[in-house]
Amino acid sequence: MFHPASLLLLWGAGVVVLQQLSLAPGLAVTVTFLLLAGRFGKALLLRLLFRSRWLFLTMGLLFLWLSPGVRLPPPWGNLGMTQEGLVFALEHMGRLAAMLALLALLLTKLSHRGIVSGFYVLLSSLALFPRCADLRRAMAVRLMLTLEAVAGKVDSEWKSLLLSDDGLNPPTGQGAGVLHLESPHWSWRDGVLTLAALVTAALLPWLLER
Repeated sequence: MFHPASLLLLWGAGVVVLQQLSLAPGLAVTVTFLLLAGRFGKALLLRLLFRSRWLFLTMGLLFLWLSPGVRLPPPWGNLGMTQEGLVFALEHMGRLAAMLALLALLLTKLSHRGIVSGFYVLLSSLALFPRCADLRRAMAVRLMLTLEAVAGKVDSEWKSLLLSDDGLNPPTGQGAGVLHLESPHWSWRDGVLTLAALVTAALLPWLLER
């Protein structure tokens, strides 16, 4: 098992790489991620894509109609659609689809608490600053509540968590809502995965564009 923080870094590296790819390699990577997500988390992938349908539609229409350039052949060109807009629409819609596929793959490996645990570890540098230590805990609680709300699992104790001073322990008289996080030990495999993710994010776009 990998540490949740290393998996989050791997996901972040994938997102960074996606933003740097042009149309052809970007669509190839997108198709690859969609196939992998369809293999290991089909139901979750379909749910994420369905919930993002209006974002896809809006993104496509905005780029198609509002991007200046050479018009497409009739009848599409007569409607104001351009070749550059089509390329931009495909690039950005492909990136969004790939990011959702990566998220689906991540959620097949991590529970909601695993994601929050990894997020909490990645923010560990904030603990060095006394004024930011409470902010770190509060951000972890709010992320957990957001994930649980999306899944429809938030219970009646969520208000006591939000009203607490540090985001982890409820104020006096507000109930016993406490968020417990478990984090595995960081192993050498996590270090290798993190290094591989960082190297990939730095070199893959350059290699694909050659």
